[in-house]
Amino acid sequence: MTPHIGASTKEAQFRIADSVASETLKALRGEIVSTPVNLPDIAGLSGELASHYAYLAGKLGAFSRQFMRQEFVPGQIEFLFRGKLNPEDFALIKLSYLKSFLQGTLDETVSYVNVLQIAHSKGIHMIEQEDHGFSDYESAIRVQVKGGGHQITIGGTVMGRSRVRLSYLNGFAFEIEPTGCILSIENEDKPGVIGHVGTILAKHSININRFELSRENKGGQAMAMVMVDGDVTGQALSDLTQYPHINRVQTIRLGG
Repeated sequence: MTPHIGASTKEAQFRIADSVASETLKALRGEIVSTPVNLPDIAGLSGELASHYAYLAGKLGAFSRQFMRQEFVPGQIEFLFRGKLNPEDFALIKLSYLKSFLQGTLDETVSYVNVLQIAHSKGIHMIEQEDHGFSDYESAIRVQVKGGGHQITIGGTVMGRSRVRLSYLNGFAFEIEPTGCILSIENEDKPGVIGHVGTILAKHSININRFELSRENKGGQAMAMVMVDGDVTGQALSDLTQYPHINRVQTIRLGG
């Protein structure tokens, strides 16, 4: 019954100013703001779970971009969802993955607002559907990127209330936090590989934070995810790849 100015109390003005400052910082950091008005296909955040999966999708997108080989030109990206995720959350997760996946590949800035247009202009066809084959977790996302005879399949889940984990890469299972500097090592499942990695990293004073090894079968192909303190470049990478049973080493930088 009061005029519009009736809500203009000192307390309300403080809350408005606090909200504006908080949302501005989110936008400047490239994050999703709480009340978007110009994001395509998004009505708003439906809950905390969607926010965590959007954050995870961004990390998976950044990982995919750095992991794929230089000659890999993506033509199709398939987003697969399962569990408690609501269909209205899929668009947000898709945008978060695409933004990180395409970031740095163009001269223009990639944002949540223009990323779909950029993806379409690059000829990337996108598919969304429920995932019936990834049943190891109650809720999870997987993304398959295909193009020119190449393919990457990467997946992740949110454990507990907020612990995001990269849990799948090209057939290999993991449970690692997608943050910091990660060495992705593709190798033959032969004795001595782990020892070689540890020796070379120690030689270059690089400390191992966490080491996870996954293999398809005994004596077959394997993949390691090595989280390290600091960065791995130059001679250390060269020394790692000199070992005869190591096929490929890739440094993935995911930030904090």
